[in-house]
Amino acid sequence: CQTNGIPMRLVYEKPKINKSKLILFLDVSGSCRKASELMIFFAYQLKDLFGGGCKVYCFTNQLYDVSRIMEERNQDIEYILKQVLEIIPTKGVYSNYLTKDTISIFIGDARNNDNDSGEDNIKAIARRCKSAFWLNTEENSLWDENDSIISTYAEYMKNVFEVTNTLDLINSLLNIK
Repeated sequence: CQTNGIPMRLVYEKPKINKSKLILFLDVSGSCRKASELMIFFAYQLKDLFGGGCKVYCFTNQLYDVSRIMEERNQDIEYILKQVLEIIPTKGVYSNYLTKDTISIFIGDARNNDNDSGEDNIKAIARRCKSAFWLNTEENSLWDENDSIISTYAEYMKNVFEVTNTLDLINSLLNIK
């Protein structure tokens, strides 16, 4: 009687809670108008799947935090779309990711794992920006050892900083201009 005639007791695993965080950057400029409505809907649906939180930023020629709107409960998607698109000017402004006003910061150990260096991509990004910096997450003594190619990338950077702790990070950010 205890098991309703089933010769074993079923034990269910407690569902794991996803603690991942999500950050979305959505281009809502005129050229992306049709797709941006779909992407806003997509972002609105995704927010509940990430237990660590979901931040949503939309941009044309500048960044707008729309996370607060996305958190509104019991609203239909048309309302959410209207709210997001009303606060972001999309007429007469155009998205441009890399301009002479942009500062690019690359963060990583500059190890290519014996793959192609991607030097042409780094060069193209750095040349389109006001300035580019590399925050290297390895100690300086390991730079250019084995598969580290920081010197290849450094050629296109305004400066390269060793960032292995919080103080290094703060000091490097104070020197980025």
